[in-house]
Amino acid sequence: MTPTCNHLDENIRARSVSILQRALTFALDLALQSKQSHWNIKGPGFIALHQMLDDLTGQMHDAADTMAERLVALGGFAEGTAQHIHETTRIVSELGHRTGQADVLTALTQGYATFSQSLIGQIDETAQTGDPTSSDVLTEVSRTVDKALWFLEAHLPSDKLARSVLSEQTALAGQ
Repeated sequence: MTPTCNHLDENIRARSVSILQRALTFALDLALQSKQSHWNIKGPGFIALHQMLDDLTGQMHDAADTMAERLVALGGFAEGTAQHIHETTRIVSELGHRTGQADVLTALTQGYATFSQSLIGQIDETAQTGDPTSSDVLTEVSRTVDKALWFLEAHLPSDKLARSVLSEQTALAGQ
C-alpha cells in the first residue's frame, strides 16, 4: 500500500483494494470476452449485436477504470494485464471459438450474471468493512452490469435463457 492522506484506516483500505481488484479483473475479463464476441459473432442480427457488444465492451472498460482509480486512490496498485486476468479470473467462460448468436449470447449472459452475483457480495463487504465510497463505486458498476445482462438476455430465445439461468445457478451453487 502506498501512503495516502485518505481518512480510512489502512486495514480498511487494504480490504477494499483487494475487493476492488477482484471486481476489476472480472470487468476486464468481460470486456475482452465482449470484444472477442463483437469481432466474431455471425448471424442474421449481426449489425445490431456487433454494435451492442462494442457498447458493452466500452461499458466494462469504463467500469474497470472507475474501480481502478478508486483502488489506486486508496493506496493500492491496479493490476490489469492480460496475464493477471488469465491467472486470477473467476469467470468460467463458455465462449471459446463460438460464433453463433445464441451460443455467444448464452456464454456472455453467464459471464455477466456471475459478475453481477459477485458484485452484490462485494458491495455488502465494502460497506460492512467501513468503506461506503467503494461500496458506492461497486453499486454503480452493478447497475451497469445488470443493464448489460438485461440487454444480452433480451436477445436470447426463451429456451436458451432458461438453460443459461439453470447453468448459472448450478455454477453459483458449486462456489
